[in-house]
Amino acid sequence: MNFSEYVKQYNSGDHAALVRQFYTDDIVFESGALKRICRGKDEVIEFLVGTQSGVRDILRPQVVLQDENHILTEADMDLYALRDLPEYPLGGLRKGERLTLKLFVSYYLRDGKICRVKTALWPANFSVSDPPEK
Repeated sequence: MNFSEYVKQYNSGDHAALVRQFYTDDIVFESGALKRICRGKDEVIEFLVGTQSGVRDILRPQVVLQDENHILTEADMDLYALRDLPEYPLGGLRKGERLTLKLFVSYYLRDGKICRVKTALWPANFSVSDPPEK
């Protein structure tokens, strides 16, 4: 699997296309921070679209380790609020604010596609890199 292409597709904002292109039909997606497990492409799409509603998110991998069956990454994810989000699950945001998360992800691969994802987060804005200038 070409992880650079995955990141490019993720950062396009079309999470439904991302799931259709890179995930197996029986994908299992585990979000440790949100205590949620999604099974199958439809649930994963619903989860990603729901958690990214009102934000523009950019994934910036810092470290990537990959073998035939796994990808492990430490990444910074910038969330830019497109509207006021006082109840955003990872921290309230006002329109125009940015929140950066340190994200650790284990991807499990089968036949060149992602069949399982496990995520973990550090506290928001803790030990993150600065995003590039817009």
